[in-house]
Amino acid sequence: MQKQKLAFVGNSAKMMYNFRISVMKNCVEQGYDVTVVAVEDLDISYFTKVGINFIPIQVDSHGTNVFRDLRLMNQLSRIYKRQHFDFIFHYTIKAVIYGEFAAKMAGVPSISIVTGLGQVFINDTHITRIVEWLYKYSLKHAKQVWFLNDDDRQLFLQRKLVSIDKVRILPGEGVNTTLFCPQKKESKDFSFLYLGRLLLEKGVGDYAEAARILRRKHKDVKFCLLGSFDEVSEITPELVKSWEKEGIMCYLGETTNVIPYIKEADCIILPSAYREGVPRSLMEAAAMEKPIIATNNIGCREIVKDGKNGFLCNVRDVKSLSNTMLKMMQLTDEERREMGREGRKLVIEKFEDKIVIDIYNKTLGHYLQSK
Repeated sequence: MQKQKLAFVGNSAKMMYNFRISVMKNCVEQGYDVTVVAVEDLDISYFTKVGINFIPIQVDSHGTNVFRDLRLMNQLSRIYKRQHFDFIFHYTIKAVIYGEFAAKMAGVPSISIVTGLGQVFINDTHITRIVEWLYKYSLKHAKQVWFLNDDDRQLFLQRKLVSIDKVRILPGEGVNTTLFCPQKKESKDFSFLYLGRLLLEKGVGDYAEAARILRRKHKDVKFCLLGSFDEVSEITPELVKSWEKEGIMCYLGETTNVIPYIKEADCIILPSAYREGVPRSLMEAAAMEKPIIATNNIGCREIVKDGKNGFLCNVRDVKSLSNTMLKMMQLTDEERREMGREGRKLVIEKFEDKIVIDIYNKTLGHYLQSK
């Protein structure tokens, strides 16, 4: 019997691996033929060694050139028709919009996952209105539209971008709590760690300013950055080097394995003004029993329960951020450990990958069992 073919489509192979590898590996184990369709920004052996196929595409992630976007749609349509997929999952804005149009052209059923609304919906501009129109008409083809938080779901419903019968909440994208588990810290220094893309909208600049304030009186505290630079970000390698030279920040590079870095941190921080889905860095940190700090912002509120497993601070407010970091530093070791335990408990109850995998399995069973 021929295996049913699934496609997981996004704008970055790295993100597909970091966020969805557990789901995709499970689909392979369930007997599906699985293919990742994404920009090749990661060694594809990460996929092929676990039985996942890979097809590279070109995506202008940040551009607004309509001709390039139409090329993406046609590119995806050709792939879908040639591969004869039975079902497709789309992730990230352009893959969702142009992937859904392509899936309709190819006659393939699909689901779109809105993993966060990023910068587009922060301010109401003409680009926002164009993107809304594209979402509205592309999502008509989707069998379902999944959101990672209720704020995004409500926004799409209020603006009539999707019908209510199609929407559901996916509780994050799942964390393997066996892999991300408590580990004993070896370093004696107190350290904060930001991990993720180095974007101004994710609060990296605010973090640096807060570190500068705290450094005046707390010379022994470390403020670390881990993550990749973005080609259109104002956070450049030169800027980060200047922070290192000033002695306020330590850049740790980028990695596909964040566990050793989370292990050595006392607190994970995400002072984001971005419209997050549910930040993976915070879920992974909480799973490893680390207290967390984030802004009182969409997506972040899903995982940070203020005063229980971490603290929330104001968005784009350096003083609030530095005061919140100081509050974390002034807790006793046992108080921070208790916050960590509460964080892991929350992840196991709500965000564990087994919960997410079960949703995918049941969904695929519903749509493909009759094929």
